[in-house]
Amino acid sequence: MRALSGDVDADMSAPSTLHGLALAQARRRPDAVAVRHAGRATTYRELEDRSAALARLLLDRGLGPGELVGVSMAPGDHMVVAVLAVLRAGAAYVAVDPAYPEERIRFILSDSGARTVLVDEASAWVPGLLGLEALRADRPAEPREPLPLPEVDPSRLPYLIYTSGSTGRPKGAMNRHAGVALTMRGLAEAIGLDHGDRVLQVSSLNFDLSVIEIFATFAAGGTVVVPLAAERTDPGALLDLLSAEAVTVWSSAPALLRPLTDTARRRSGALPEALRTVVLAGDRFPPVMAATLGELGPSVRAFNVAGMTEVSCCSTVYPVRKEDAERDAIPWGHTLPGHTAHVLGADGLPVPRGERGELYIGGAGVGQGYWRRPELTEERFVPDPFAEAPDATMYRTGDLAAVRPDGGIEFFGRLDGQVKIRGVRVETGELETALEQHPDIREAAVVARHDRVGEGFLVGYVVPEPGRLLTAAQCRDHLARTVPAHSLPGRFFFLSGIPLLPNGKADRAALPFPEDPASVADGEATAPDDLLVSAVIRVWEEVLGRQGVGAHDEFSEIGGQSLAAMEIVGRIREGWGAATGLAAFLDHSTPTRYAAHLRAAGAVAPEN
Repeated sequence: MRALSGDVDADMSAPSTLHGLALAQARRRPDAVAVRHAGRATTYRELEDRSAALARLLLDRGLGPGELVGVSMAPGDHMVVAVLAVLRAGAAYVAVDPAYPEERIRFILSDSGARTVLVDEASAWVPGLLGLEALRADRPAEPREPLPLPEVDPSRLPYLIYTSGSTGRPKGAMNRHAGVALTMRGLAEAIGLDHGDRVLQVSSLNFDLSVIEIFATFAAGGTVVVPLAAERTDPGALLDLLSAEAVTVWSSAPALLRPLTDTARRRSGALPEALRTVVLAGDRFPPVMAATLGELGPSVRAFNVAGMTEVSCCSTVYPVRKEDAERDAIPWGHTLPGHTAHVLGADGLPVPRGERGELYIGGAGVGQGYWRRPELTEERFVPDPFAEAPDATMYRTGDLAAVRPDGGIEFFGRLDGQVKIRGVRVETGELETALEQHPDIREAAVVARHDRVGEGFLVGYVVPEPGRLLTAAQCRDHLARTVPAHSLPGRFFFLSGIPLLPNGKADRAALPFPEDPASVADGEATAPDDLLVSAVIRVWEEVLGRQGVGAHDEFSEIGGQSLAAMEIVGRIREGWGAATGLAAFLDHSTPTRYAAHLRAAGAVAPEN
């Protein structure tokens, strides 16, 4: 069954390039603030002037239409200017987060063929990994002579963002200016953005949510608020920034919002007053988050935005209501203008409404394919028999979905999440959803593993709610109420957080294997030798949801992940008044070493 599709935007005067969204605002409201970072304000006029100067410098070096230019910079106004400059020169930017592992950076630069990388002082080392040209974009020199900026073809490539590949080889998704610009305008309208909004830009440039945070904001004439690098991983600092900058819109993957709401609940029981909109994308919108937002920000509007990097970042949007907390899963909702959705069976024909099939996305947002991967492009970008244009394509998502009675999309998980256990097909996404219905479970993942003789079995990875303790028997009993016996996981791991990829999605490959004894057993706890160490251990046990943490236990070896580290640091800094941060925590990753760091910083153990 086809889902209801949005009508294609008929406003031919609207910008059809990404940088055109910003330039249109520079003409309409030149003195309005486009970007705020580190207390500095950059107006749309200044954004236009600075990006034009850098674009001319790129053209002076032969980096114009058809070229790919790396952008590897710390978040800030310089990064936004660099991105716009590449687009205005007619080139495409290649997102290269300097925080990525060196091998991933090497692959992206090598595979893309970029010969120049825009950097700042802190990332000047990146091009040297492959001997490429570095251009300092935080202090651009004037070109030898002013060059006219090209008229950019809306069908050209605006950027290259690499996504994880199922074979382990990342793939570069290619979109079109026109499709992404149309999508950003449609999304801005769907979630009600306007020129008074201030949108937090918290996502890495390598995650396509950054495109939404920057360019949907520009489409509405709002202000992009860019945190400092240290603030992006500190929920307490982010809350302070939201208040200080009167941020009205939060946008992130769901996993990045949880530490913020936990900190807000501990501090005041409320989100900052100015915050009026929360947009979650990139992963499943947890139903419990609908209740959390209703509790902490009753007037906050929430949206579940879904889509693919290969199809202009996003294709559907669903306004989340407080009562959606009672659902098993939050719907994906209706398509944006210019996008179409089809749920098809194995025969390629639409399935009846309400029945499950594979989701295909068509329309103006469909990208060009994968960079230098013709076989994969042919496999995933297929002819669209529902479109009027004879050469139209649609993207085969690999998602299991159904069309709801209202014509919106319901998502059930990945088709590659369907596994066979002893010959019976099991959908791991359904098991994850069922586990997360337990009141003491915050997050869950289910993965199929194989033993030495090739026999398949399921492993459940469970993140308890803070301060809650669970057993495998409790998880199994909970599932047994709704799930057939053959679908029950045989093993359970209890973690402080599901490991994440840099884009905020679950990193299933990083989940521990059952044979890893350090992850299964609590180990022998070493008794603490002073009150400060004991106090640190209590905080660790509360956040990790486990007992028996030893004074010399390594955080990563007892199920600790980055989100739990952020929560521990936030609790200690706020509750103890200690001057500590995430970097210090990671450098002192046992209770004993962390207590020594806190003591040196003047911290005193609380009495309780």
